[in-house]
Amino acid sequence: MNEGGGRSEKTPLFVPVRGFDGAGAERAFRPGRRLPAAVAALALLAIGVLTAVEVISASLGRPVRLVPYEQVAGWARTTAWNDDRALAVAAALALIGLVLVLIAAVPGRGRLVALRTADPDLVVGVPRRALARVLGGAAGRVDGVRA
Repeated sequence: MNEGGGRSEKTPLFVPVRGFDGAGAERAFRPGRRLPAAVAALALLAIGVLTAVEVISASLGRPVRLVPYEQVAGWARTTAWNDDRALAVAAALALIGLVLVLIAAVPGRGRLVALRTADPDLVVGVPRRALARVLGGAAGRVDGVRA
């Protein structure tokens, strides 16, 4: 701040933030993984419900047999590990698992750009397009800049 109470030209009003000091701000600007999480949760829910139905019905003496275990077990007994179909199923399951691990591990791109202010306790989020428009307008007012 300068003596007149205004902002100094050398002191930036907002500075892009790379890391956060507070956990609350970090959670607020973290990109969501809603769709992959929902797909994985629904798949696990379906598998869990199917397993519960099979186990409970079998323990009551009246198996439902939604899954054709005899066919699956017969195919597993007669199929060699190096069979093309077995390798294709194993590769597909491994690929699905790898994609899910990568989705969870690689950080996404958030909708907001976090900007730190002169106040260390305040972090402001600005949409990327709005920030690009503001910065483009500011750059366009500089002498010698054409585009």
